[in-house]
Amino acid sequence: MALLAPGAAQAQTQPIIWEATLTVDTATGDHGELFYGCDDGQISGLDNCSSTSVLTNKELKYGATTYTFTKLQLDTTSQGAQHRLTLNFPGTADLPAVIKESGSLILGNVSLPFKTVGIMTFTSTNVSGVRVVQWLNVSQLSWSNGDTLAVKIRAPKPGLEFSRQQLVVDEGSSANYTVKLKTKPSAN
Repeated sequence: MALLAPGAAQAQTQPIIWEATLTVDTATGDHGELFYGCDDGQISGLDNCSSTSVLTNKELKYGATTYTFTKLQLDTTSQGAQHRLTLNFPGTADLPAVIKESGSLILGNVSLPFKTVGIMTFTSTNVSGVRVVQWLNVSQLSWSNGDTLAVKIRAPKPGLEFSRQQLVVDEGSSANYTVKLKTKPSAN
């Protein structure tokens, strides 16, 4: 008996729905922590994400919603262990469930799923009207001042949503699927 999870094989072939280039800036916090990336708000020592020379594209348009990124920041503890990546955008809207269930953020050659995997923890919370998307325990990331980094989000295109149900199919058998589109498909 084979157990299939919808979208499992599809993760590698999902389209890129957003991409930009980040020019990494650095700053030191009050408690010795190091910050890398860009920030339009709290970390005054970091370059602003709103500058296209820092983050070449700050807007993800997905369906009818535009998400404007105001922070893309990696930070460390005072001991220098890199551990948290934060992506912020203003507003109370969250990323669509289909992105959080099967999408990934790609930073150079590192791919971080929008979900908790192993010791890496993913969260998405609303803090005073700002959506804070975070990955904890991301020690595989290492940035330096002035690095240029390709940043991408890979996820299903808008309107292609899959349920979280699992399908059990006997080995050698076939299965039929019925797909109901939420929006009318384009000519493409």
